[in-house]
Amino acid sequence: MIQAIQDQARDLAYVGAGLGHDHSSGIEASELVEVLPRGLDKFFFTTSGTEANEAAFKIARDGYR
Repeated sequence: MIQAIQDQARDLAYVGAGLGHDHSSGIEASELVEVLPRGLDKFFFTTSGTEANEAAFKIARDGYR
């Protein structure tokens, strides 16, 4: 576990909503579609609970575009 954390930190020390990476250790949207109910086909990945909550409020207020 420690080695995996070190490898990831060396590879990608910081990530933000606007930054991309190879997703080699993450989950892809196509994988989520396979396990979620039909109709849930849009995703907004965040890096923290705070960011997720803020995005949810904005989407509820303004809609998802």
